[in-house]
Amino acid sequence: MILAGFDVSSSKTGVAIMDTASPLTAIITRSFASDGDDLAGKVQSFTRHMLVILREFRPDFAAVEEPLPNIPAFRKGGGEDLAGETPASIVVNAKSSLVLNALYGSAITALMGMKVPSESVMVETWRKSFLGYGRKRGMKRVDYKRAAKAQCDLLRIPVRNQDEADAVGIVWWLQGHSQKLKMMRVAA
Repeated sequence: MILAGFDVSSSKTGVAIMDTASPLTAIITRSFASDGDDLAGKVQSFTRHMLVILREFRPDFAAVEEPLPNIPAFRKGGGEDLAGETPASIVVNAKSSLVLNALYGSAITALMGMKVPSESVMVETWRKSFLGYGRKRGMKRVDYKRAAKAQCDLLRIPVRNQDEADAVGIVWWLQGHSQKLKMMRVAA
């Protein structure tokens, strides 16, 4: 069975293709950027890349990382004010969330159009199966990315970047933990 994992991103999307009859070291990884001057251009570019991958590998089932259900806000330190204090401001990056949700929708639509059954997975869920923890106090996004890359290195799964490592984590979760995939296997 050919499985695909997609770490959808507005900057670089990671892809992992696993043949369940082959060893883990045979997992194939790719990554691609969605080019475009506006949202429509990014979505069109993303969809073209998705269709190329789906046509090339013809997966039997796929998992796509689900975008965060809310728009995250970040504290960003400012410079000193006249009183010598450094106030923190709240920054909301709504545009990035909008793009990510549009790309996620495009991924699901491309999978449906190619008749590939799929499931979405939350980041904490696939991390728990791949890294052994979904969330750790004090860890930042970059720490999780490094941990996924280190896990791939440990398993001798060749990845070129952290986005591909995340996609490996997603396909890892898919092959071992997806109830939808287990039910599909039982029905076959």
